[in-house]
This record gives sequence, C-alpha cells and structure tokens, in this order.
Amino acid sequence: MMRHLRISYRFFIYFIIFAALLVFFLWLLQSQIMPSFYYNRQVRRINDEIHELDMLVGDLDFNQTTINLVNEFQARTTSRITIYAQNGQMLYDLHDAENMRPADLSLLSGGAIERFTYDGAMAYLQIYQPYETYIYRFEIPFQNLSEVVTIINALYGYVVIIALLLALLLAVLFSRQISRPLVRLNNIARQMSKLDFDIRWSDERADEIGQLGETLNTLTTELGNAFTQLERELARTKELERLRQSFVSNVSHELQTPLAVILGITEAIEDQLATTPEEQKHYLDMLRTETHKMSGLAQDMLDLSQLESGSFNVSKNPFDYPDLLEQLSARFRHMRAEGTPELVLDIDADVKMVDADETRIGQVLDNLLQNAWQHAPAGSTITLKAWCEAGQLHTAVTNEGPPISAKDINHIFESFYKGEKQKNGTGLGLAIVRQIMHLHHGTYQVENLDKGVRFTFSLPL
Repeated sequence: MMRHLRISYRFFIYFIIFAALLVFFLWLLQSQIMPSFYYNRQVRRINDEIHELDMLVGDLDFNQTTINLVNEFQARTTSRITIYAQNGQMLYDLHDAENMRPADLSLLSGGAIERFTYDGAMAYLQIYQPYETYIYRFEIPFQNLSEVVTIINALYGYVVIIALLLALLLAVLFSRQISRPLVRLNNIARQMSKLDFDIRWSDERADEIGQLGETLNTLTTELGNAFTQLERELARTKELERLRQSFVSNVSHELQTPLAVILGITEAIEDQLATTPEEQKHYLDMLRTETHKMSGLAQDMLDLSQLESGSFNVSKNPFDYPDLLEQLSARFRHMRAEGTPELVLDIDADVKMVDADETRIGQVLDNLLQNAWQHAPAGSTITLKAWCEAGQLHTAVTNEGPPISAKDINHIFESFYKGEKQKNGTGLGLAIVRQIMHLHHGTYQVENLDKGVRFTFSLPL
C-alpha cells in the first residue's frame, strides 16, 4: 500500500510514526525508568556517604573527638545522621532520636534496611547500615516524582498535537527538498523516452539527488550523441543503397553499349559485310576495344569488392617510380587522338625508388589519369607531376576541366558516387584509389584550382 503513496505522504506518515515512538519513549522513561533511576541513585549516594563516615570514625571510641568529626561530616552533607551502638543504643543524633527498636535490630541481621517515613506530605528515605563497630542511619528528604509524572502526562496531549504539526511541516519541507527534484528527474526521463535529448537537469546540488541529475545529464548527452550518430548511419545506409541502385543502373548502361556494338559487329560479319582485310581488321579492333571495356568494368568491380572486404593484401617491393610514370605517360600519349588533351610529365630529380605495390600504384595512376581525361576539355593539358618532400613521395594529376561542386567534392571518393553533372563512369575508379591508399598508409586529396582540378596522393618513403 505504501508503494502507491506519494513521497510527501510517506514522509508525513514516517514523521508521525517517529513522533509517536518518541512520545512513547519519553513516557516510558519518566513513568517507569526515571523513578527507579532516581531512587537507586539516592540509595547509592547514601551508601557511599555511610561508607565514608565509617572509614572516618569506625575505628574510634565514641567520645567528644568522634562527635566533633561526625559534626564536621554532618555539615558537608544534606543527610540526617544517626549513629547507634551494636546493641541499638543511640550514640549520636542532632535531633535527639531514640534508641533502636529490637525489631529493627533483628532486621539488620540480614543486612541494610531501606524504608520510607512520612511527615505529612513529605517523604523521607531512611537507610540503616550495620558496620563492625557502629550502626549508621542516614535519612534524606525524598522528592516524590509521581506528581511530576502526572503533570507531564497531562501535557502529552499538547505534545501529540505539536508533533503532528511538526510532522506535517517536516513532510512539506522534505517534499520540497526531495520529492520535487525527483519529480523533475522523472520528467526528464519521460522526455528521454520520447527521444527528446535536449532537456537537462539544472539544479545545483551536491547531494545524491544532484549526483543523480548530473549522471542523467551525462546519459542524456551520450544517448543524444548515439541517436544522432544512428540517424547519420541510417541516412548513410539509405544513401549507400541509393548509390548501389544507381550503380546497377550505370553498370547496365555501361555494359549495354559495348554489347550492342559487339552484337552489331557480329551481325555484320555474319552478313559478310567485311569483304576486305582492312574492313575485317577494323571490325576485330572494335570487338577488342569493347571487350576490354567490359573486362575493365568487371575487374573494377572485383577489385573494389576485395579491397573493401579486407581480403586483399598489397605486396610491397621497391620499384623504379619514374619508370612507371614514363610507361603510363607513353600509353596515354599513344591513345591520344586529334583534339584530345595533351599529357605533360614532370618528375623531380630526387624521385627514385619507392617501396609499394607497383601494380596497385599503377592502378591508382591509371584511374586518376582516366578521370582527368574524361573531364579535361579538348585541346587542354593534363599534368602528371611527382616530387619528394618531408619524407613523402607526392604525385599530382591536374586537369583544366570545370571545378567540382561543393556538394560533390567531399563524396567523390565514396563507392558508386557520381556527381550530378557526370554522365559517364560507374563511380568505382576513385573509390579504388581511396582503398589502395589506405592499404599503403598513404593520403589522398582533391582540390579546385583557379583553372582546373588537382588530385594528389602521397606515399611514405
């Protein structure tokens, strides 16, 4: 049942229970424990005084010297002192007490006697204590606590009312200090369950509730960051799926063109349209070219799949880097037709050997040159430059084509990505460049120039 009550109500009930227990304890203390404690304390004090007096006069004959000693002791205590001989004869009393009665003497055979005597409403505690030489009787006024207890009991009704009011006041105060902050923390948790991670705990407290609030703030921040990252990953996954679909469409288009050419050439050969050796050679060259295009596309797809899956390992060996650049340049110059871009090779004298996978680095250079060839305007220049600096071998491919848009420049190295204005290609070449550079622990970048675009990659020496 208590579990369903609000915290403020629980505090009120707890304080009522505490107040009731406190009142009960006070009643028990004053009505049962205090009288007994007061009586025992008085008895113990009198016995101590009797023992002290016996130490003073117990070994002396009773004469004027003894009387003087007892008078001095009497002056230091509030007890009325009477001294008897062992036969009950009174030896000393300032108030002319009588000799002990035979009945009292017989009772002393069992030890000390404690009893009360009354003079009107006044009570007196008397203790008879026998020692070896004398019998001592000490008498003190004994305050009766029963009237005090009765008066205090009459006040308990007011005490209970005051306790209820205090319990209510404390419940309200504790509710403000504990219940309300907990309600705010609960509201924060509810907002978090609704994926609202902007709400924060703002109270400045150094206690456990404040620590809980700070922990909740940390959790909110971490969940917010995780949720944002998840949204980004989801958007990236959707974008990747879109790119894959676009890639399938592009590949279908890229394959359709050479297949159509091959089909046309095949039909022409079947119809014996190639009647001279020159025409036959022309058709065979076209078949070879279109077949190479299809083979290159399939190879690019296979390379990217192996590179992204981590199943491909580069085989590094020192090789002559200028020689590789010369071979690639010669091949591109051989492919150059009238009006196509011109390739310019610029190699610094300090460029020598490099420890890398020659085949894969050649693939990087080939992809960058093919990309530059596609975007460079007719009659322009493509520059292939290599130089060494700060322990790195740098290679740049620069074309004089149009700049890359701000939207595309941060994504062109992603798999299957094609710019909005790009019609040809599959979006695989630059993604292969990125993967090969990662395997060589190299770097790559692209930047727009005042006139053209420059792709740069660097390898550690």
